[in-house]
Amino acid sequence: MRLIYTWQDLVLLRQAKALPEDYLKYLEEMFLEVKDLLEYGKPKESFSLHNHGGIIVLERGDNAKDLSAVGLNPQDGGLLGTAPETTNKVVLSSIVLYETLVVHNNEYACFYIVPENLDDEVETWLRWQAGTD
Repeated sequence: MRLIYTWQDLVLLRQAKALPEDYLKYLEEMFLEVKDLLEYGKPKESFSLHNHGGIIVLERGDNAKDLSAVGLNPQDGGLLGTAPETTNKVVLSSIVLYETLVVHNNEYACFYIVPENLDDEVETWLRWQAGTD
């Protein structure tokens, strides 16, 4: 799991070549769009999602039903126990993923980015949320 709260988090992912180029560009664009919605005009280097909710990038091997590290505990089903505001299927040249927005309270919402085929149950749930099943 990768947690993105600042532009520096994205810089580190880029330096480590942790994700394919198109995936990094997608995450950078998402970060900038959220920044502009929340604090237009603020430099990207000084903007933080810590008080607003981050971009949570799941990777193969992560358990979407136990995301205790980001406040979604297994007793409630983790990501599958939420009621997302939106879920979209995103097709990039290197990967297919789902972008789902979960509002935790009036001031805190996280984007969960989940690769296709994380596991069958999660995939079915994501397709249903996105309206693509």
